[in-house]
Amino acid sequence: MASARLHSLLVSLAVLTAAVVLTVIFWQPLWTGGGLIGGDIYYYFLPQKALYAENLKAGVIPLWNNRGGFGYPTVGESQTGVFYPPNLLLYRLLETHAAFSASLLLHYVLAFTGAWCWGRRLPLRGSAATLMALIYTYGWFAPRISLEWTIVGGAWLPWALCLAQDFFETRRWRYFAGLSFVLALQMLAGHFMIGFITQLTLLTWAPLWLWANGPYRQSATPRAGNTRVSEVGRGLTAIAVALALGFLLASIQLLPTWELKQRSQRDTVTKEHDPGYGYLPPAYLGQIVAPWHYYASDEPFRATLTVGGSRSNQVEAHLYFGLLSLPLILVGAVVSLRIVLRRDALDPQVRAMAANSLTWLGLGLIAAVYSTGLLLPLTGRLPGFSFFEGPGRYGIITTLAAGLLAGVGLQTVLNQCGGGARWLLLAVVFPTVTSDLWLVSRAVSHASLIDHAPLPDLPKSELRRVLTGDAPFGEPARLLTPATNAATLMGASVWPPYLGLGPAEYYDPELRLADPLPFEQPPTTAQRAWIQRTGISHLLLLRRANLADWPIANQPEKSALRLVNRFVDPVLNRVLATPEPLFLYALNDSAGRIAWASGGRADAQIKFYGVHRVEIATNRATAGRLILRDLQYPGWEVEIDGHPAEARLEDSFFRAVDVPAGRHTVLWAYRPKSVWIGCALSGLAVAVILLLRLRKQWWR
Repeated sequence: MASARLHSLLVSLAVLTAAVVLTVIFWQPLWTGGGLIGGDIYYYFLPQKALYAENLKAGVIPLWNNRGGFGYPTVGESQTGVFYPPNLLLYRLLETHAAFSASLLLHYVLAFTGAWCWGRRLPLRGSAATLMALIYTYGWFAPRISLEWTIVGGAWLPWALCLAQDFFETRRWRYFAGLSFVLALQMLAGHFMIGFITQLTLLTWAPLWLWANGPYRQSATPRAGNTRVSEVGRGLTAIAVALALGFLLASIQLLPTWELKQRSQRDTVTKEHDPGYGYLPPAYLGQIVAPWHYYASDEPFRATLTVGGSRSNQVEAHLYFGLLSLPLILVGAVVSLRIVLRRDALDPQVRAMAANSLTWLGLGLIAAVYSTGLLLPLTGRLPGFSFFEGPGRYGIITTLAAGLLAGVGLQTVLNQCGGGARWLLLAVVFPTVTSDLWLVSRAVSHASLIDHAPLPDLPKSELRRVLTGDAPFGEPARLLTPATNAATLMGASVWPPYLGLGPAEYYDPELRLADPLPFEQPPTTAQRAWIQRTGISHLLLLRRANLADWPIANQPEKSALRLVNRFVDPVLNRVLATPEPLFLYALNDSAGRIAWASGGRADAQIKFYGVHRVEIATNRATAGRLILRDLQYPGWEVEIDGHPAEARLEDSFFRAVDVPAGRHTVLWAYRPKSVWIGCALSGLAVAVILLLRLRKQWWR
């Protein structure tokens, strides 16, 4: 027994070591202080994570982001992953850049070890399971390094399959509870598409596995009258309960997201929300066998796009397993089919592995067909399918199936080889497949690895120092800039925001700043009025502005712009890929973050401005309506001198409250009921899972 445990420990350490070594091979700069740049890294993920980390270090879990647009619910927008346990730990202990890199590396390790563990349960031998984990982890995820959520969500897919299979074979509570928590973790991470794919896969794979493996299971407790149909029914019931508990556990994230969805630009399908975006053109499937033709440039990919159809790109449409993997996949498929068709007695584990392989061959082919978008006319109005973009993302299932079949093929070939030939084959297969996937991850990507990332230079930013110190009237600066979310790293709020799920007001053509934005051309009269009344305090431009294009209303001889300074910023200039200076202008006629509805901002001053709390001191001889030019959203409540007051909506966007004459303290506080109700439901789910532990007969 002791020797078996020692062997198991050594194997686990070897697999973990292999997983870590592979992250060094693929992402070495992330280990040595370097980073990634390109894609959504600095325009979407890091700006949100920077505010998150800043508040965590101050002892606050930020439920609101006051830097994107006029503000939005951080939990509702979801991809910050506010309550995701690894995020709570990493961004509290490490600097933002280091935490982001550590999270990516951690989840690559989790994906590899999870795929290996599941491969061993199929059952594959160690080397075959390793090949499967290599193809899954670095075939599908590596080119998508610019999309943080793919690996963060995808790392949990094989663990969910592993725990579900362990539960089917043992009926032990700990595997059921583990499955529920893994499904919840996927959703707490914030981007729900891989979670949705995982749930679909479980519901499809579970009955097939139970039907195919029931006759071969050795450890399940037999029951009188136990049939395949009843076996499938009980298994599906368990999966359904685990899914329900997973949703309940993740309620603290899901309820605020649902609340925002109902008030967002994606409440209904519009031109801006196309479920077909990110599809895999059928002709582009040729990348599987001829990557050199498709990856040299994007022209062969563009030639495969359907004229007038949905948009896509090489990263979203990527599907590749390695050239040397292809003959092994073919061997695995043929051998599995032959075993299943044979009627003579075989080892039950061999037949079970063959049945599993064919099941995944079918699932992989279905996922590949769905990736092309051809089935969207049938599924485009179904819940989930109509909301999530990117059919090409279903290729994750095809890649997992390809890894499994390649593992079966490798195991089959190894069985035909002698000792020396086996080692020689392994010495060829693993370096070749790893090198192949490494080269492709560099050829197909929206992000580049660099030895010196921009974000660690943020303390050197003179622009950030000026913006946080030059805010007019003591209020936080609000920028109008083409740098979008990246400029929030400078400590200011920014228009326009870049959000996956954002308040509908930000996308309403009647309310938003009309296109084209005044970055390359003079503003129109309507644009000037919008900019003035929404409290934009600064412009950050990539070129020098013509001051005559920005006259003050009723004083056309004077310009509203004042050049604060020009900067070559160590962060933004690298993000924007320009060596030219950035020009920061202050707007002299800004209406300000706070103002009275009757005009002016006298007798009102912001005393504290945080993510959850804004405190304003007033001292006015007459009563008036005080406007705070931040988004009015459910959960924001107002008090005057500690007493609840009625919140008003001003100019279709902003918070306002009627303030009596005299000296008062106005407090706006964010107390989102959706988060507190979600927290209660998550706690209830934990209690239910613990109570189920006491009802052992339910599992038998």
